[in-house]
Amino acid sequence: MPFLVSCYLFLLINSSLKILPADPADAEKLTAIAFAAKRHWGYPEEWIQGWAVDLTYTPDFIASHIVIKAVIDDEIVGVGMWTELPAGNYELEGLWVLPDSIGQGIGRRLLSTLLADVTPDQYPIKIVADPYAVGFYEKMGAVYVGEIPSTPEGRFLPVMELPLPIPL
Repeated sequence: MPFLVSCYLFLLINSSLKILPADPADAEKLTAIAFAAKRHWGYPEEWIQGWAVDLTYTPDFIASHIVIKAVIDDEIVGVGMWTELPAGNYELEGLWVLPDSIGQGIGRRLLSTLLADVTPDQYPIKIVADPYAVGFYEKMGAVYVGEIPSTPEGRFLPVMELPLPIPL
């Protein structure tokens, strides 16, 4: 696709993008987005089923956490959420975009919306990233700080931090 056409489509698509609080009634769609995004990276289905609890959004979970959704033309195309940690800073718990919508700035908009209310004393923001998402988070200003064990046994996830408020 020619560069100018691609830029035009990006602007056209993102001009109708809305970031809204998720509603408990969105649980099934948000869960489907998380599963679709994970499958996009080619993980074996048995791994994905092993992660089902972490990929599932319930109405109760949405009602009790900070969960937002990306909507284009009344279709939910992404979801982001985080949890406040005991020290008063935050951990990004999930940032998922439908595979057909990856690369359109939706993840950036979700992350920037989550960060909008964070005060400087609430940094760093902790991110336990999927290995395939490390490049995205690095572009957003996150830095690698370690790793934690995951499933299946022998798999590790990168731990990253957004160290300072960053312009998105």
